Amino acid sequence: MEARHIGDDAAAADFQGRQPIGGTGRGNKFLPNTTDWLGRFRLAANPGNDWGMDRAAQRSNAIYSGIDGIHLQDQAITESMGPITDHAFEHLAPSDQMITRTRRRLLMAARALRDKGVLPPGVDAAGRQHVARQYSLSSPRDGERRGYNNIALTVKRVTADHAGVPVRGVCSNYLCDLAKGDTVQVIGPFGNTFLMPDHPRANLLMICTGTGSAPMRAMTERRRRLRANGDGKLMLFFGARTVRELPYFGPLMNLPRDFIDINLAFSRMPDAPKRYVQDLMRERGDDVAALLESRDTHVYVCGLKSMEQGVLDALRAVCEQRGVDWNARWRALKSEGRLHFETY
Repeated sequence: MEARHIGDDAAAADFQGRQPIGGTGRGNKFLPNTTDWLGRFRLAANPGNDWGMDRAAQRSNAIYSGIDGIHLQDQAITESMGPITDHAFEHLAPSDQMITRTRRRLLMAARALRDKGVLPPGVDAAGRQHVARQYSLSSPRDGERRGYNNIALTVKRVTADHAGVPVRGVCSNYLCDLAKGDTVQVIGPFGNTFLMPDHPRANLLMICTGTGSAPMRAMTERRRRLRANGDGKLMLFFGARTVRELPYFGPLMNLPRDFIDINLAFSRMPDAPKRYVQDLMRERGDDVAALLESRDTHVYVCGLKSMEQGVLDALRAVCEQRGVDWNARWRALKSEGRLHFETY
């Protein structure tokens, strides 16, 4: 038996006495070639004309999709489905899993290259690339030691999640296990919302928990190095579970009291009530309100995401108890770039 190609000219012809199945035509039409980069082999059926969808063929049930040609139907699905998404939660066949995982890794690499410059090396147990972890530097802008080209991070080794379930933090344990002289791949800097004002008369109201103290230490040390008469005020609210879990406790206690106003909140001290930074802010409401009155005051909040609303509620209470419109004050802080949040 001689095989025959079924194209446009034979779409209505029979094949061994049978009509071809509707929608299986293979005679794709192309637009005329042009001289630009994408000017060749362009399908005449495209998103601009709904891939030549034949509504009459749909109504008569001759072609279910209305698009004649399996390849063209696939083309329509591919071009109309939108951006590639993460299909990891679908129950996919092994071949489709390979495709979606490869696409996901390519997307992650492309976004990391676009947004952050480079993706750190290494893969997890499932073969996926590690994502970049972001850390705030705890050193001033001129380095941990001026002239030595070095910086410091504040890292807490993660051995359990927030529910107490044992878990080994990938990046924190990697950093804590480094040996002296090891090479570490870093990226950045990126982000420009958590910057210290340059003018020395700026007041800094700093509110943080745990390793969120990193940028506060950097700004405090910067101000200490440049300390002079007429500098703005520094006020710190610093929270941790216990004294042992408070980073930089010793150096912090050695800072002059006339240089920085330190307020420490501990939530898990034996035989003591739980106290959080927002509790101390309310107790020191008069001093907080006085700082908020000044347009030279910048407010910095860094720590767990869960602290963010409590801090805002405390600031609202401090203002409203003293007859100040918090909504107006909040809008001014935001519009003037004086309210800074870095929570995770």
